[in-house]
Amino acid sequence: MNIDKILLQSSEYLLHACDKQTEEMFPEKIADIVKFHAKGAALSALGTAWVPGAGAFIANAAGIGFIWGMYARINNAIDLKTSENITKTLASGIVTNLGAYFIGNTLLSAAFSFIPGLGSVGASVLTGGMVYALTIVSGLIYLKILTNIFTAGKDPSTFSSSQLKKFAESAKNEMDIEGIIDSAKNYFKDNYSDEAEKAARKK
Repeated sequence: MNIDKILLQSSEYLLHACDKQTEEMFPEKIADIVKFHAKGAALSALGTAWVPGAGAFIANAAGIGFIWGMYARINNAIDLKTSENITKTLASGIVTNLGAYFIGNTLLSAAFSFIPGLGSVGASVLTGGMVYALTIVSGLIYLKILTNIFTAGKDPSTFSSSQLKKFAESAKNEMDIEGIIDSAKNYFKDNYSDEAEKAARKK
């Protein structure tokens, strides 16, 4: 599964559904918002993943902030006005809902972080990939939520956080979450592992 391809395709579907594709707004712009925040979340995680035991959990919490920011930027890009509180609540809810897919890696990263030297490097790289994947899949779920709502002829800004969470669950069930997560982790490993290791060795 190609992460760049699925992001572009999902962005194109959204822009078509909300009739926002113009010369200024094209799929690559939406896809770049998701990738920018995913990288930011991952590199931020490198600053905490080395902390013995708690680092992976701190990194995941920090990742929610990047996901909320990503949703806000997507909303702004397509001129969608919705409350900040609903956007934050939805971001937190989606991350919580995806927790089962990441708990094994979180525990493994926590265990790595207790090992001096290379253990902290391994924890940082593992956690960076995990947070990157979490942000990518959260972004794709959000694009799918909005696409489904716009396709149905509805206005997403009129929905409550609980209603949006139901759309999120439906969107998640329509996607190959495990496949996306694996592909995103591999993408991070192929493109950012050297950067992650250098950052970890500086701690």
